[in-house]
Amino acid sequence: MYDPEIPADIYELGLIYKIDVDDARNIAVEMTLTSPGCPVAGEMPTWVENAVASVPGVGQVTRRSSPSTRPGTRTACPTRPSWRSAC
Repeated sequence: MYDPEIPADIYELGLIYKIDVDDARNIAVEMTLTSPGCPVAGEMPTWVENAVASVPGVGQVTRRSSPSTRPGTRTACPTRPSWRSAC
């Protein structure tokens, strides 16, 4: 899934902090946004939930929002993202 303001994968940007899968294939996603004033703050969490829920075999999907920065990190959106190939 891509951030519409920064055409980059939100996982690669570090906006997805944690994904937990339980034995019933229920998924819990901990994520943040690029900034507290993110223009898609109301929509992006739902986009993430819908994208995860669309995967065959997934049970219930829950999402928890975290602050835009975490202890030990400078920012959720790096000043110079590292672009890595999926290959």
